[in-house]
Amino acid sequence: MRGRFRLIVLLLYLIFGLYFLNYPFSIFTLPEVMSSLDPWIIFIGGILILFGGINYFRAGRYRY
Repeated sequence: MRGRFRLIVLLLYLIFGLYFLNYPFSIFTLPEVMSSLDPWIIFIGGILILFGGINYFRAGRYRY
C-alpha cells in the first residue's frame, strides 16, 4: 500500500513539474481546457512544493 502511494505522489510531482516547466517556455502545446484550470494547477503545485520542502527537511533530520 505504501509503495502504491509513493508511486502516485511521484507521478503527481512529475506531472506538475512538467507543467511548471512548460508554463514559461511553451515546450508542449496544451489544450484549451488546461488554460481554464491554471489557477487550480498552480495552487496544487504550490502545495506539492511545500510538501516536498517539508519532507526534505524531515529526511535530513534522520540521516545521522
